Amino acid sequence: MPWSCASRIAGRRTVTLGELIGIARECKGWTLRELERASGVSNALISQIETGKVRDPGFSTVVKLADALGLKVERVAKTFRALTVNENG
Repeated sequence: MPWSCASRIAGRRTVTLGELIGIARECKGWTLRELERASGVSNALISQIETGKVRDPGFSTVVKLADALGLKVERVAKTFRALTVNENG
């Protein structure tokens, strides 16, 4: 991710999966439909993930989105793991 995009995440205590996907998508300059074409995940589901309506979209969906966006799956996993740890105390 370019520096300006990375700075949108840096310094935050937690970033949700949806926020991470949304920021990465916007940094690429993609619309939901462009990410849909690149990932094979429907734009409706991507929107629901980004807005937090779907919080656990499943491993294969996350991998498809991460690959399309050029995100490391390990980074996405850390984001999800930190979020669930914070929710569960």
